[in-house]
Amino acid sequence: MNWVSVTVNGAGVPGKVNIQDNKLLFIPEKPFEKGKNYVVSTPLNSNFGGAKEILKGKINYKIKPQQKTLQR
Repeated sequence: MNWVSVTVNGAGVPGKVNIQDNKLLFIPEKPFEKGKNYVVSTPLNSNFGGAKEILKGKINYKIKPQQKTLQR
């Protein structure tokens, strides 16, 4: 399973994921390029739906990974 994935313009960024203390670290094969937006995705701390969705019966059966866009 991919615990962390990083993409730029829809293409995967090759690298390694290391565990250090209680953190996951993504180490890219090449340094991130200045001025580009990188999307970091992880299924960690994701859920099927919040209380609002549960009460409305709109729970999805798939986990949607958390995503964050970061600019270098």
